[in-house]
Amino acid sequence: MRLVGASFLRGVLVGIATNQLAWLARGDASWTDYILHTDVAPVSGTDQSIVFRHGANNSRYGLSLHIDGGVRELQLWATDSGGGEHLLRVAPAAVLEYDKTFGFKIIVQGNRVRVFMGEKSTFLEEYIDYTDGLNYAPQGRVGLAVWSGSALTTATGFDNFAVQLCEPSAPNC
Repeated sequence: MRLVGASFLRGVLVGIATNQLAWLARGDASWTDYILHTDVAPVSGTDQSIVFRHGANNSRYGLSLHIDGGVRELQLWATDSGGGEHLLRVAPAAVLEYDKTFGFKIIVQGNRVRVFMGEKSTFLEEYIDYTDGLNYAPQGRVGLAVWSGSALTTATGFDNFAVQLCEPSAPNC
């Protein structure tokens, strides 16, 4: 597992400087369609992210749990092969808070991204259904990331991380 700019201790990814990204990635750069499951428990800091379709050219999608003062939202974003960042969709998520665990299911199939979130992994609600006309990241690995923003430290617990690859002909992964 590749770890950049952070430490990973007992399931908690910790970024240790202001305005710094810390991340790790795993899997195969040729993965295209899959379902990603994970539990995320924000502890401190601004953005806790699940990264998917992280390609060899550094293009990728991500879902950030953004908690900054009174702002609590899910942010779907993409980074293109030139390093440009694009905010694709924002979904208000007032339930987000520190020291609480949230279950996520992310389905990426073709150029469509669907995001489900819940306080219990069995009670997932769809928050985002987005079709990307530019298809910034058509394939790639999965990963975890934290962004500290103005906070000195961002800490996030991740657990139950799993990827299920989809058959190309499956109508809905």
